[in-house]
Amino acid sequence: MAQKTKAKKKTKKKVNKKLSKKARKIRYTMLWLTILAIIIGVIVLVLMSDLFNISKITVINTKILTEEQVVQASTLQTNQNRFKKSKSKIISNIKTLPYVENVKITKKLNGEIVIDIEEREATYMIKQEEKYAYIDNQGYILEISTIPINGPIITGVVSQNITPGNRLEVKDLKKLDTLIEIRESARAQNIAELITEVDISDDRNFILSIPSHKKTVEFGNGSDINIKILKLIEVLKKTEGQEGTIFMKNRVYFSEKV
Repeated sequence: MAQKTKAKKKTKKKVNKKLSKKARKIRYTMLWLTILAIIIGVIVLVLMSDLFNISKITVINTKILTEEQVVQASTLQTNQNRFKKSKSKIISNIKTLPYVENVKITKKLNGEIVIDIEEREATYMIKQEEKYAYIDNQGYILEISTIPINGPIITGVVSQNITPGNRLEVKDLKKLDTLIEIRESARAQNIAELITEVDISDDRNFILSIPSHKKTVEFGNGSDINIKILKLIEVLKKTEGQEGTIFMKNRVYFSEKV
C-alpha cells in the first residue's frame, strides 16, 4: 500500500513538472510575441514619421512628357511619407499616361524619389479629318494633334476607338507588324522617308504612296519584303519623272498614268 502511494506521488510530481515546463514555454512565447509586436509597432511609427517624408521628386529621361505631367500622374507630393504609396502603385499611376512604356522608381535615403521614364515613340499617324492620331510600333495611340510627325500616314484601319491610351485592334496590329517590316527594309535602303502613306485595308496588298516620285506602289503581302524593296528601287530609277503605279503583287511592272 505504501509503495502504491509513493508511485502515485512520483507520477503526480512528473505531471506537475511537465505542466510547469509547458507553462514556462507559453509564458516565454507570449513574452517574445509581445516584444516582437512592440518592435514592429515602433518600426511602423518611425517609418510613418516625418523622418521619411519625400524631400524631392526627380523625373529623368523624358523627351515628350514634362516633369509636371509625370509627377501629377504619380500622385506623389513632397513632404508626403514615402512609404504611403508602394512602387507598384506609383508605376501603375504613371502608366496611365499614353506615352509611358516603362517606369523605374528609386527611393533614395535622403528622401528623394527618382522616376525614370521610358517613353513610347510616335512612328505612324492615322488621319482624322484635320487631325492626326500618333501611334507607336506596338499600336498604342499616344496623342491626337493638328501637327503631323515625320512618319507615314496609315489608312484603311478597322479600329474604331482611336483615343489616346487605347491600342489598335488585333486585325490592325497584325497588319502593323508587316508595315514595320516594310519600313525597316526601306530604311535599310535609305528610301523609308519617300513613303508618306500606306493603305493597309487589304493585308494581301499593301499600297504605298511615294509622291516625290509621283508613284503608287501595289506592294502585295508581307512576303519577300527585302527583295521587293530592292526591285522597287530599280523601278523608281528606271521610271524617274514618270507618274503611275508600280505593281509588285504577282510580278513587278510599271503602268504609267495616261
